Amino acid sequence: AILNIILIGYNYKCLTENRDYKSLLSSYHDYKVRVFATDDNDSDTFSLLDSATYQMGDHFGVGNDDERPIHTVHIDAFMMSKYSVTNQQYCQFLNYMILQSRIVVHNNVVYAATDSSQSYPYLTIKEGNKDSCISRVTGTSFSIESGKEMHPVVCVSWYGAVAYCNWCSEKYGLTPSYNMATWDCNFTNDGFRLPTEAEREWVARGRISIATYYKYPWGNEITGSQANYCNSGDPFHNGTTPVGYYNGEQIPAGFDNRNGNGLYDMVGNVLEWCSDWYASDYYSAGATDNQTGPATGSHRVLRGGSWNSLIIDLRCAKRRHSYPANCNAPHIGFRVAKNSRNLESFTLQVHKDMAKFEVEKIANSIKRGAGFGDKDWIKETVVDLDLQSTINKRGIPKKDSAAL
Repeated sequence: AILNIILIGYNYKCLTENRDYKSLLSSYHDYKVRVFATDDNDSDTFSLLDSATYQMGDHFGVGNDDERPIHTVHIDAFMMSKYSVTNQQYCQFLNYMILQSRIVVHNNVVYAATDSSQSYPYLTIKEGNKDSCISRVTGTSFSIESGKEMHPVVCVSWYGAVAYCNWCSEKYGLTPSYNMATWDCNFTNDGFRLPTEAEREWVARGRISIATYYKYPWGNEITGSQANYCNSGDPFHNGTTPVGYYNGEQIPAGFDNRNGNGLYDMVGNVLEWCSDWYASDYYSAGATDNQTGPATGSHRVLRGGSWNSLIIDLRCAKRRHSYPANCNAPHIGFRVAKNSRNLESFTLQVHKDMAKFEVEKIANSIKRGAGFGDKDWIKETVVDLDLQSTINKRGIPKKDSAAL
């Protein structure tokens, strides 16, 4: 497991009550710290997002009525994958499930083996839709179109996205978030799930301030060097780009365009399913804390814009929707989220010059704050004290992870 620490803010103070340090140093920063426990598989593929309160909706008056009124939303800390789910990842899921006889293929569409009415399709394979990149090879295996392994999976329904989330939860020993009989999500479980619409808009915006709400993750303008949209000029015209393509080596040439939360393709490439039901008047309903959408509906929310979207439809506030059984869209995919395990919030006193003994002091304080006493599980690390930086503390023994 990994212990993640978010530095929320600091106040400058003079430390006089600590005799051990009074004779050596006096100028300290007082940091508010929140500690999270996450899994080994998270560090390279997920971004840890601290809790936030923001103004959700269209701040420019250019969107549809369903993007208004602007309203205050609070979301708790959570994690979201840095990339859309790829064909390679989804094919692994399919191959596992078919070997377990948990899925079947009817008329080139994948269903749960228990779905006798064929009401909840997961994915259309290439034999049924040329835009799909996943084919059935034999009765017990699927394959990917060559060169499309790292492209986002498409032609996948909301049900297929949810089934993948539950499979990932099982794979890592977590409690699945979705009830596959009712399709309800238990947002208190620790398993993988689709992000809520409120979570996704905030993450797309990057680390915004209260005073700055841009149209797009990087500002109020967007170019083909930043995202994949209609006629954006990339070599994959009229199709998806590989996930993370806009990393500084893209065509048209540009900078690394992960957004301020460390995620790629939060606008453009593929529209992404959210967990919520869609309602055009939901913003008027008054929900503020950890909103998860209407209780019922006929369509599910989509966010982010895609490779065939106009620029205006890549705005962070833009809302889209489709019926959850839609498994034929070549521009719809998804990414996953999950709750973080919030251990504790406490304050650490860290000297501004950051001598080595002060790094050790941070480690010891974190161990005490997390309830691990003096266990020697924090390895040597480099600590960055910039505001909003994340520090990964590696090396918590698996036997201790249950205590988290």
